[in-house]
Amino acid sequence: MITITGKTNIGRRKANEDRIIADTDWHLALVADGMGGAGSGDVASQIVAATVVDRIAAGANLNEAITAAHEAVLAAAKSGRGNAGMGSTVVSCVFNDYDYEIAWIGDSRAYLWDGETLRQLTRDHSKVEMLLASADISQQEALQHPEKNVITRAMGIPWDQGDPVPTIKGTLAAGQVLLLCSDGLNDAAGDVKVREILSAGGDNTLQTLIDAALTAGGADNISVVLCRADENGPVVDPGSTPEAVAITGADGKWQHFTAPKPTGSTTNNSSEIETTKIQVIQPGSIASQGTATPKQGDATPPESSGKSKLSTTLVVTGLMIAVAACYLYFSHY
Repeated sequence: MITITGKTNIGRRKANEDRIIADTDWHLALVADGMGGAGSGDVASQIVAATVVDRIAAGANLNEAITAAHEAVLAAAKSGRGNAGMGSTVVSCVFNDYDYEIAWIGDSRAYLWDGETLRQLTRDHSKVEMLLASADISQQEALQHPEKNVITRAMGIPWDQGDPVPTIKGTLAAGQVLLLCSDGLNDAAGDVKVREILSAGGDNTLQTLIDAALTAGGADNISVVLCRADENGPVVDPGSTPEAVAITGADGKWQHFTAPKPTGSTTNNSSEIETTKIQVIQPGSIASQGTATPKQGDATPPESSGKSKLSTTLVVTGLMIAVAACYLYFSHY
């Protein structure tokens, strides 16, 4: 049997724009993180959650349900419910016995805890994740990146119809846990702390996870849903475990894996979305795993910024020399 439980917390925000579903009877888990300001984020995440439930209840698969939710947010904004440009992330999971399917849009995440290793299964639809996935920036540069709040896909923001809703399938083995969360958890607490809490176990794991994010600053809404397999779960071949985006092992080390392109991402700059969320990296986050922690308002630019400026200077200088050489050549003749 799979047991699904969840909690959400307002954090240091004025309102909670996250929505969660944790329904053991319907075998459904979901986290939606709204954005858009002026109450619109709350409207968008509520539409996403309600539409997914309705469509799953009507017999739709998860891909169809999320697509319908995306269209519902677009229609609501067009009709005047909420504001134009409102949107939401979503990560959702449905179970058939111990088999699961995960689908997501945006930067809300799904993790797998196998009793030893914490595996990030979903790859964020974000500008920084695209750069990380292609190894164009380092972990430290990602934390300091000026576009770390930019996501490339969101529910309610038009995307290319050719871009599918990404999905992951697997089987939850006995004692394993799937964790779904909004970025209010992983941005604040960090994967190392999340792994530490899951390893400790106990009846108050949900609250302990939220407390860890609050202690680390809790700048955003914090939502967590846990899906646990009981001791009657199957034995699963480790080779069949979904591929991880990043892992955190017992040694406390975080390792991110590159990829040609984040699954289901949109690379067109016109599709980039600046979220209204204020993402402050606090002690205890990934930044504390052997890298410097940037502070909000820190005027020190990332290393990549200096490299970019240097490259630009060299290119401009080279062009000036080339133009001068051409001028002298033609003047001579």
